[in-house]
Amino acid sequence: MPERTGAPGETARVVVPPCPVPLVSIVVVTFGTGEIVLETLTSVAAHTTVPYEVIVVDNPRGRDSIRDTGRDTGRDLLRRTTSGVILLTPEENLGFGGGNDTGVEVARGRFVCFLNPDVVVGDGWLEPLLAALDDPAVAIAAPPLLDPDGTLQEAGQAIYADGCTAAIGGPELFSGDAGQLFDRDVDYASAACWLVRRHEHVERGGFDPRFHPAFFEDADYALRVEHAGQVTRLVTERPVVHHRGAGGAGRDLAMGERALAVFRSVHAEDLVGRPQRPDGTAGAIELRDHRCARRSLMAVRAGASTGVVHDAFEAALADATASPRDRVTLVVAERGVLTDDDLDRAARAGLEVLVGDVDTTVAARRSPRIGSLELSVVGPSPSRRRATLVASITAIVLAGVVARWIVLRSSAGRLNADEAYTGIESFEILAGRFPVVLGGTAYTAVFESYLYAPFVAVFGAHVVPLKLIATGFWALAALVVAAIAHDVVVGAERRADPSGSARRAALVAGGLAWVTPGALLTVSTNAYESYASGMAVTAAAFWLARRVVDRPDPGWQLPGLLGVAAGLGFWMHPMYLSTLVPVLLVVLVVRRRYPYVWGGVIVGGLVGCSPFLLWNAVNGWPSLTSPVEVEGTYVDRLTTFLRDLVPRAFGLRDGALTWMLGPVLGPVLYVLLIAAVAAGVLLAVRADRRPSRLLLPVVLVAVFPVMAVFPPLIFAADGRYGVVAFPFLIVALSVAVVSLADVVARSGRPGSTPSMTPALGRAVAVGAVAALWLGAFVGPHLRLLVDETDGDPNAPIHEVADRIRASGIGHVHGSYWRVLPVDFVGDRELTGAVLDPFPVRFPERQREVEAVVATSPEQVAFVFQPDDDDPARLPLPPDAYDRQVIGDTVLYLPVTTSP
Repeated sequence: MPERTGAPGETARVVVPPCPVPLVSIVVVTFGTGEIVLETLTSVAAHTTVPYEVIVVDNPRGRDSIRDTGRDTGRDLLRRTTSGVILLTPEENLGFGGGNDTGVEVARGRFVCFLNPDVVVGDGWLEPLLAALDDPAVAIAAPPLLDPDGTLQEAGQAIYADGCTAAIGGPELFSGDAGQLFDRDVDYASAACWLVRRHEHVERGGFDPRFHPAFFEDADYALRVEHAGQVTRLVTERPVVHHRGAGGAGRDLAMGERALAVFRSVHAEDLVGRPQRPDGTAGAIELRDHRCARRSLMAVRAGASTGVVHDAFEAALADATASPRDRVTLVVAERGVLTDDDLDRAARAGLEVLVGDVDTTVAARRSPRIGSLELSVVGPSPSRRRATLVASITAIVLAGVVARWIVLRSSAGRLNADEAYTGIESFEILAGRFPVVLGGTAYTAVFESYLYAPFVAVFGAHVVPLKLIATGFWALAALVVAAIAHDVVVGAERRADPSGSARRAALVAGGLAWVTPGALLTVSTNAYESYASGMAVTAAAFWLARRVVDRPDPGWQLPGLLGVAAGLGFWMHPMYLSTLVPVLLVVLVVRRRYPYVWGGVIVGGLVGCSPFLLWNAVNGWPSLTSPVEVEGTYVDRLTTFLRDLVPRAFGLRDGALTWMLGPVLGPVLYVLLIAAVAAGVLLAVRADRRPSRLLLPVVLVAVFPVMAVFPPLIFAADGRYGVVAFPFLIVALSVAVVSLADVVARSGRPGSTPSMTPALGRAVAVGAVAALWLGAFVGPHLRLLVDETDGDPNAPIHEVADRIRASGIGHVHGSYWRVLPVDFVGDRELTGAVLDPFPVRFPERQREVEAVVATSPEQVAFVFQPDDDDPARLPLPPDAYDRQVIGDTVLYLPVTTSP
C-alpha cells in the first residue's frame, strides 16, 4: 500500500506540497539508490511549477526480499528526509519496467514522467515536454542528457540493424557534438526522463515484463510506439543532468546480453532494413535520419550579406516548423552571423544548424547512403573567394617587392662590409677553403656564403643577387610565420576553419612579416650570413615544436627534426638561443615522460650544430671567448631592448632612436602595439586546449630576458637584433587583428548595419590595420629612403674597384667598411686586407696584402671612409698617392699607377 512520507518540518530535506489534482505524476524507481535520490527530488521540488505529485517505488536491494533481510536503509532515508512523497515499498524487486508500471497504477496525473533517481532537473524542465505532447503524433517526449560537467551525454538513441543501440552525442555517434541539440524524432531516448500520457501508457500495456528486471524496456516501448503510428520526440530546450551509474542498478553485462537477445527476438522484423553501424559521417547521418521521408538543406556561403543569411535562416525555420517529421538543415559558414536567440528558435523548431565549410558539408550530405536531398545554396561562389584570396596575396607580395625595390635603390641598399664578407667568403669556398664560422669572430655560421657560391661560379659577383638571398629567406620566414598563425588560430577554434579565421590569420601574419617595418625592412635585403636565414630556421623550429608537444605520440623523427633546426639555429647565431631555449624547455617539460623525445631533440641538436662543435673542439673552443667587451649591465640591456630595440625594429624610431612620428604619437603607437601583442597571446591561450598553447607566451616572455644575457647584443640602434623576436610578435599581433575583425563582422546583425556583410566587416577591419601598418610602421622609414633614391647606390663602390683594376693594382688595404665592399665587387681580381683595430676576417688574404705592402707598397691601393681618412697610416708619403673622393669613399692610388 502507498504511504505518504511526512518527516517533521525541521528535518525534511525535500518537501512536496500537497496537490489535489496533479497534472503530472512523477514516478521514480529506486534500487538501493542512496542519497543521490534526494538530489533528484530536491531539484524536482525546486524547479517544478505545474501541479504535480511524486511517487517513489523503492525496490528492495539484492536478491533477497525485504521480508528475508528485515531491513531497507533506502526506505528509512526517504521516510526521514522527505515530506509529501508517495512511497511504494514492494517486497520483491519489480525491476525498472515493473516498478514504473506500479507507480502508474497509483498515479493521478494526466501525464506521467518517468524519472531516474540519478537525474537532476533545472528551471522550466517540464514545460517544453508538455508542449511537445500537444502534438498527438508524439507519444514520448524526452530531453537531452548531460554529464555533470555539462558535456553532452545523449541527444536521443539510435538502433542498429543488429539490435544494439548507441547514444547520439556519445562515443559512437557525433561524440560530444552540441550541434545535435535540436528538436527531432528519434529511434528512442533513454527512459531516464520521459513524459507520456497516462491513458496511452495504460492502453499500451506499460513496459514489457519480458525485459525484467532491466535493460531495453525503453527501446522496446519506443518501437511499439512506432507501430501505433506515433513517435519519440527529443525536446532540447531544457536538458537535464544524468549522473550515469549513480542510480544503484549498475551495469550487469549478463543481464544486458539477455535483454538484447529478447529484444532481437521480439523485434526481428523491425530490425530488418535498419542502418548498420556507421563507418563515417555519412553513416552516422544515415543512422540518425533514416526515418525522415524528406531532407532539405539550405547553405549560405561565406561572404553573403547579413540580410541574405537571415532570409535563408527564416526560410529554413519556417520549413522546419511546418515539417516536424522532416530533416531541415541550414549550413552557414560562420557562427557569428546568427544570434543566440536565432539558434534557440532553430533548436525548438527542429532546424539543424551547422557551421562549417559549405562545399564540404554539401558533399557529405549528398551521399547516396543518406537518400535524396533538396539543396539550395546562396552566397559567393568558391571561385570568387579564391579570386579574392589570390588578389590579396598578390597585393601583399607586390607591396613587399616595391618596398624592397625602394630599399635597394636608396642608401640603405648600399653594400656594406658584413654583406661583402658573405660574398668574399663564397670566393674562399670556390678556392677550396670551407669555413665553418665567421672569420675573426668565431661564431655565426657562414651559411649564406655556401648558397651564393654557385651563383658566383657561374655569373660572377653581383650585389643585388647577393642581397636576394636574404630576401628569399625572409620570404620563407614569412611563410613559416603564416603557417604558425594558421595553426594557432585553428587551435584556438579547436576545430576546422569554417569561418576562415585561421586563413585570415595566416594572411595577416604572412603579410605583416613580408611587408616588413622599419629597420627590419633593410635587414630583409642585407645578406648578413644569418639574420634572415636564422629567423626562418628558428620560426621553423617553433612550428615543429608545436607538433611535437601536440601529437599523442610524436615518435622520434619529429623531435629529431626539431633538434636539427634548433642546433642549426644556434650555429647560425647564438642570439637565437633567446627563442630556442624557451621552446625546447617547453617541449622537454611537456614530454618529460617520453625519453625518445628527449633523445631525438638532443641527437638532432648535436647533428644540427655538429660542424660548429667539431670546429671549436679542433681549434680550442674560440667561440667561448667574446670578441669584444661591451659596457652596461644586464638591466641596461633589458631596458634597451624594450625601450629602444623593439620600436626601432618596428619602424617607430630611427637609427638615432628619435621617434619617427613625434614624441607623443610614436610612444602611443608603441603602447598599442604591445597591448595588441599581449591581447593576441591571451586570446590564443584562453581559447586553445592543446599543450602547444604554452609555447607562444613562454617565448615572448623569455626572449628579451635571455637576449640580455649576451652583452654584445646591447646595440639597440642596430635593427638586426629585432629578428630574434619578430616572428613571434607578428603571430600574436595577427591573432589580435583577426579577433578584432571578427568582432567587427559580428556587429553586422539585424538592426545595426544590415548592408555590411561579415566579409566586408572583416575586410574593413583588416584594411584599417593594414593602413595603420603601412602609414605608421612601414611608410615613414620608406619615405626617408625615397628621398635618398638616386640611381644605383653601389655605383660609387663599383667605380672605386674599376679605377683600382684599371691602374693594374690587385691589392687594396684600408678601413674595414670600405675594403670588404671593394674586394667583393672586384670579383676575385682584387685582394683586400683591413687596418687595425677591426678583426681580420680572412687571414690568408690579410697576410698576402701585408706582404705586398711591406715589399712593394706602390702596388697597393688604400680606401677609407671620410671620417677615418688618415694619411698617416699610408706606407708611402701622401704626395706619392693620387687622392680621389668617389661618393663616400676616399681612394688613395699610388701615383706611379694612377690612370
